[in-house]
Amino acid sequence: MVPRFFALLSPRESLYLWDMKWNCKQAGRAVIGGLVVWALPFGISLVFYDQTSTLLIDIFAFKTLMMIVSALVGLTLLARQIPAMSPPYKSKATLLTLIWLLINWLLDFVILLPLAGMNSRDYFLSTGLRYLQMPLSGFFMGLALDRLVNRKHSGPLKDNQL
Repeated sequence: MVPRFFALLSPRESLYLWDMKWNCKQAGRAVIGGLVVWALPFGISLVFYDQTSTLLIDIFAFKTLMMIVSALVGLTLLARQIPAMSPPYKSKATLLTLIWLLINWLLDFVILLPLAGMNSRDYFLSTGLRYLQMPLSGFFMGLALDRLVNRKHSGPLKDNQL
């Protein structure tokens, strides 16, 4: 049985992901993208702390700014990497962003949690769950591109087509 990580992926797309062979260049881009998506917001976040590791602005303003910065970095990289892919975009963009998600969680566990003195439960409730926007963005950006490609080949899509 082929694992399906999203119920919205067709069986053909799930099978394609299971059998997909990535070359070194594609895998390297995925890993580098995941590192950049983590490192840029982390670097920018340091501006908001003083030498004693005290946050200089309101915590909610900080978390909101970090969400905006992270989304901007992630969506920019995703928009740059998707055109290098071939259809089906939905499954490939979802896989790419799932890789980024795992890299971000790993780096947070190795670097951020020890720095913040945070346990894993508090981390997931305050920060970790917010990273789930990555695979959602990849899925829906890929879905939009798949619809665009289908429209060019078969005319306008109907409202009930996903």
